[in-house]
Parts: sequence; C-alpha cells; structure tokens
Amino acid sequence: ESGNYTGIDLNQDRVKRAERFIRSKFPKKQFKFLTGNALKLIPELQYNFDLVFIDAAKYEYPQYIKTLENKLESGALIIADNIFYKNKIFKRETVRHDLNSIKGIKEYIRYITDSDDFSSYFFDIGDGISVTRFIKK
Repeated sequence: ESGNYTGIDLNQDRVKRAERFIRSKFPKKQFKFLTGNALKLIPELQYNFDLVFIDAAKYEYPQYIKTLENKLESGALIIADNIFYKNKIFKRETVRHDLNSIKGIKEYIRYITDSDDFSSYFFDIGDGISVTRFIKK
C-alpha cells in the first residue's frame, strides 16, 4: 500500500517509457526513476530495499548482490531473472562470448547459496528465476 519504489536503467528512453506507464497505472504511488549505472547509484541512495528485481548484464550479477547486501532490510526479497541463461549454465561446452555471463551467474548462485545470510529458491519459469530472502543476523 505505502512505500517508495525505485527503478533504475541505463537507457533513458526505457526509463521514460516505464515512468509514463507506471504513473498512468499508479498515480498516487511514490516512484523514483533513475537513469544510470545501478551499481554506482544504489550505494548513493539514502534508503534500503524490501524487494529488488535484478535483470541486468549476467556477468554483473555477483556485483549486484554484493552491492545490494548493505542496502537490504531484514527479510528483503531479491528476484533475479534469466538465472538459467537459456540453460547454458548446465552445459559443459559453451560459446566463447557466453563465458563471462555464465561465470557471473554461477558466481551469483554460489554466493547466495553458500551464505547463511540468504535463503534461495530457483524456479524453472521462462529462462529461470531465483527468489532469495535476505536473512539479517
């Protein structure tokens, strides 16, 4: 019902389109739309998050979770899209241009599953989604 919502994208046209759409559907909500590199903008924000949706360059997923870790409320949810990367993370042989993305996703998965600060579930929906709860000690 209440709360603040923040959207960040590198592409200004996408930000403008999202802002127009969201404001037309939810005119009374508090939305903030930022254009730029989320990895640089997130640490500058003066508030924490209850819910985060990550759909970015796959090789940057580990950086996202590490950047967000200090900005998450206890119990926050992190949803990561395309976590199976067209099922390429399960294949032994990969095309060279996919290596960084696959490495990033695997590192992200290792990070959220090895840490006691996170509890994660993976869903075979579309290209794969992970839903992770941040458990602040």
